[in-house]
Amino acid sequence: MAGELSSGSQPGDSRVGKTKEELLEIAQARYHRGLEVDGDNRNHALTCLKFRNLEQWDPEVKNFREKDPEGPRPCLVVDKTNQYMNQVINDYRQNRPSIKVRPVDDKGDPEVADVYNGIVRNIEYQSSADIAYDTAYEASVDGGYGYFRIITEYCDEMSFEQDIRILPIKNRFQVMLDPNREMPHRPPKWGFIVEKMLRDDFKRDYPGKNPLDFETDGRTFSEWAFKDYVLVAEYFYVERKRVKICQYADGSVVEKGSPEEARYAGLPKIAERETTVNVVKWKKISAVDVLEERDWLGKFIPIVEMVGTELDIEGKSIKSGLLKGAMQPQQIHNYATSSFVESVMLAPRAPWQAAEGQIEGYEELYRTSNRRGITVLPYKPVVAEGNTLVPMPKRQEPAGISPGWLTMMQNSEHDISASMGMYAETVLGRGDAQSGKQEMLQ
Repeated sequence: MAGELSSGSQPGDSRVGKTKEELLEIAQARYHRGLEVDGDNRNHALTCLKFRNLEQWDPEVKNFREKDPEGPRPCLVVDKTNQYMNQVINDYRQNRPSIKVRPVDDKGDPEVADVYNGIVRNIEYQSSADIAYDTAYEASVDGGYGYFRIITEYCDEMSFEQDIRILPIKNRFQVMLDPNREMPHRPPKWGFIVEKMLRDDFKRDYPGKNPLDFETDGRTFSEWAFKDYVLVAEYFYVERKRVKICQYADGSVVEKGSPEEARYAGLPKIAERETTVNVVKWKKISAVDVLEERDWLGKFIPIVEMVGTELDIEGKSIKSGLLKGAMQPQQIHNYATSSFVESVMLAPRAPWQAAEGQIEGYEELYRTSNRRGITVLPYKPVVAEGNTLVPMPKRQEPAGISPGWLTMMQNSEHDISASMGMYAETVLGRGDAQSGKQEMLQ
């Protein structure tokens, strides 16, 4: 079990816990704090995700319109936002950023850097890392943030060798990171990756461990226990450890007392000092048990965050993506489209004007002529006073539709484009817009 912090630990919430009970209590407090601090960002990301899935009407407004006493009113969704986001996402896929190792000083060896570049490319290829990068980036475009992770795993079931893998995190809401992080200068001190595990699976995979009821020993775990499943979390946290390091004549630096130091026994020692290093711990926990545990080989928590736009407003981090500014114009567009269609539906149909007796026996044909493809409409000639033949039946012009809704639809579509800084000319390749180069050549 992890030991207590050394005197060299940094200020802030860097508690660890000496016993299992203390560790779990600290973990629950951190998880709950993360939910509180990051709750607005998580709620906004969920709203954006539903918006992309065409759930674009306010539930109360939609319920009111669908249950109107005069009859259901249309709640149409004519989405204009996904085309712009897909354009940005597809541009990214064509020009993904890549990891590049460079020699940074006169001691750097370009050939060694090339070797590392080859190792990195192999890791990315074996991991299908493009999927991880794309998943995180797409999440940052719509809801403002997304994640991918780094793991180590054995090459196969009969091997002791491990490989590094870069994996996607499809559900951003599984992740909870230290809200005090400020990348890259202040990396997170703790983080969670949470998964739902069916109770039967939990009992099978962790025999003898507490399956966790809603209440255990008088404590309530409403955030961790549910009827059919429990939450199981991968819990990463950083310990600060004081060590002594030694530098030898060939420039090598090793920890004093470590197995690596024995390799330099024949070299002169030119320097020695104390320092503080990060030790990353990994534990798989439920609310009341530590299920698995080991040390992570790196010095940073292996969860990588991609952020769209981040604003600091009075110390609170507000994250957003491309969709945030376009949501209200899109809702206006949906409302205007629905109202326009509704006005067309309620507009009077073009009526027939006929003299008395002219359509006698053919009433049903005339009554349904607005919605049927009738090619011949017979009528009976009628003679008025003075032996004058009355003109045949005539369809009257219908009442006009107000152009106001159509204008609002056009304006809202422009507002959506403006909010994203992208216009139909650039996204769909249409219109009369010209580049600056074209204007100069005219």
